[in-house]
Amino acid sequence: MSSILDYSLEMENFPTWTEIVEWFLALPIHFQVLLVIGIFLIIAGSLVLVYYILKGLFYLLKAVAKGLKKLFTNLYYAISGKTRPGEPVYVSQYPPSSKSHQPSEQSLSPKIPRQSGGIQFCTECGNKITKKMQNKLNETGVVYCVFCGSEIIKE
Repeated sequence: MSSILDYSLEMENFPTWTEIVEWFLALPIHFQVLLVIGIFLIIAGSLVLVYYILKGLFYLLKAVAKGLKKLFTNLYYAISGKTRPGEPVYVSQYPPSSKSHQPSEQSLSPKIPRQSGGIQFCTECGNKITKKMQNKLNETGVVYCVFCGSEIIKE
């Protein structure tokens, strides 16, 4: 019994051109037509596949080249300090000041004076605390807002 492993891939094992033509002509006509259509569809599909692979590769390489060009252009202008053509140049009308400009700490974090009266407004609803609520807060340290019901704790 011969198995598939017994056959070697030599030219003598493949059918010749005349054997292929004889086999094709021995088929019924409708099979011949379907076979020819199938072969053309396989060839057309392969060409379309190759076309779109090459097109995608072209777009990929184009995007990479464009990105590299933009990167190196930005690096050039960043390193050299030159302005880009077409970019407006801003010239200061005022001479530079002789003293160094340091932002003051007061403008960055303004200090809000705390009132000695304690808590004045509810942190939840924003309504002003009543005198009764203020007295209760001073006595117990905890009071509930009469407007929204949230708990206010004395700090």
